[in-house]
Amino acid sequence: MARKRRWGLIVLGIVIFVVVVGVGLIATVSFLAYRQFDVKTETTSNPDEEFRAVLARFEGQQPFIEMTDHRSPTIHREVGRRGTQPLSAIHVLVWEPDTERLVRFSMPFWLVRLTGGKGVSVGPSGRDGEGFVFGDVRVNITAADLEKFGPGLILNLDERGGQRVVVWSE
Repeated sequence: MARKRRWGLIVLGIVIFVVVVGVGLIATVSFLAYRQFDVKTETTSNPDEEFRAVLARFEGQQPFIEMTDHRSPTIHREVGRRGTQPLSAIHVLVWEPDTERLVRFSMPFWLVRLTGGKGVSVGPSGRDGEGFVFGDVRVNITAADLEKFGPGLILNLDERGGQRVVVWSE
């Protein structure tokens, strides 16, 4: 009878150990991924200089995604420039005129690759794995599409309400 009790305690101890190590590993990986994101918010009444500085780097370049009438996006998959350097980061610059906030967001490209070809969801109405979302327009873009396009301007969106979004890759 005593032997069964010992085996039960040993198995319980092993299960508790595995759970504690698993939770610790998940917490560590989550913390490291979180530290890779860089988000900066500032209040300003005139973001034009920031947008000009970013767009000057891509002068004459056609964006990967064009939103001509704010309803139907055009994706220029044929424009692939496949550079010799791999993509390292995705950068987003957003202007919200109602709050006069300028938000800069950067994330390493290896996190985009982790999507497994499903695409990336951004925007308030996005759903996981369904691509980029701009208002009611859904655009399906994967990490492979962005790598084929290479470093450059992904999106330059100027909304009717004054909101602006510029997305680029390096």
